[in-house]
Amino acid sequence: MMKKQLIISAFLVAVCCLDSVGQDPESDRSMANTHKKEYQAAKQKERAERKAQLEAQRSAYITTRLGLTTEQAREFWPVYNQYHAELVATKKLQVKKFFKKVKVMKEGKEAEMKVIILKDDWTDAQYKETMESRFKMEEEKLKVERRYYQEFQKVLSVKQLSRLYESEEEFKREILRELKKR
Repeated sequence: MMKKQLIISAFLVAVCCLDSVGQDPESDRSMANTHKKEYQAAKQKERAERKAQLEAQRSAYITTRLGLTTEQAREFWPVYNQYHAELVATKKLQVKKFFKKVKVMKEGKEAEMKVIILKDDWTDAQYKETMESRFKMEEEKLKVERRYYQEFQKVLSVKQLSRLYESEEEFKREILRELKKR
């Protein structure tokens, strides 16, 4: 019985080895690229699911904290979603301007990581330009916030509006606390 299992195992190993011997290296690369694309697609899907879950948590948190009525929620959320999308777009511009992607090894695999672009060999003019750009981007963010402040007042009371900004910060802190626990 043991000999049969050993012979079958040896046969399977031999078949697998012979199967790969005649393969074209291009085919191997193609298969590796396919696996890489599948992995990246799965990761992207996972990120999208996490993002959707996070947005649902944010909506529930803010709705509860503001004590929105059904009518207020119906009017508030489309405006808030636009507001949030504009803030995210502004932040993405900032990230592109001041961060660069670098390849690092993470858990034995190559990964990308965003790091801030600051060079020790920069001139004062380059540092000044960087700071001026940051100020401009912060001003853009403030413009978005001021514009939507006017829109939110059409739907929310002043008290609710104040709670909105507090709730956003509280939610961020909660998420950061959860991430630190992991």
